[in-house]
Amino acid sequence: MTVKDDRYASCVICGESFPRREMFPCGAIRHGIAHRILGDQPACGPDDFICKHDLTKVGAAYVHFLLESKKGNLPRLSRKSCAAFRNTNCSR
Repeated sequence: MTVKDDRYASCVICGESFPRREMFPCGAIRHGIAHRILGDQPACGPDDFICKHDLTKVGAAYVHFLLESKKGNLPRLSRKSCAAFRNTNCSR
């Protein structure tokens, strides 16, 4: 009979085992990032864990995705921001 050590958990991305205090439960990860993880790992659920390294990697990929998807909107947003800045009364 083997005894399960609950102090450790396996990362759903890399499969390595780490102390739970160094990992993040997938259920606590923001929806957009969790969706990206679930897209890559269909077996990932809210009770599973991800290591810091893989969470950082997936988070960076998610930010990159967001920036790329909004790329066409940035010039329009910049123009709007500049116009709003010009219209504010900075002298008090």
